Amino acid sequence: MKRVLSFLYTVGSIATFVYLMFFDKHGLYQGWNWFIKIPLNVFLASLWPLYWIAAYFLHWIPAFH
Repeated sequence: MKRVLSFLYTVGSIATFVYLMFFDKHGLYQGWNWFIKIPLNVFLASLWPLYWIAAYFLHWIPAFH
C-alpha cells in the first residue's frame, strides 16, 4: 500500500510540474525568468495537494483570477 501511495504522489507531483511549466498563464517565457520559474514550480509541485486545494478555493475569489 505504501508503494502505491508513493507512486501516486510522484505521478501527481510530475503532472503538477508539467502543468505549471507549460500550461499556467504567467507568461514567464523570457530566458532569465526560467531561473525563477523552475525552482518555484519544483517547490509547488512537491506540495501538489496543497497547491490544487488552494487553486480550487482561490479561484472563486475575483482578485485571484
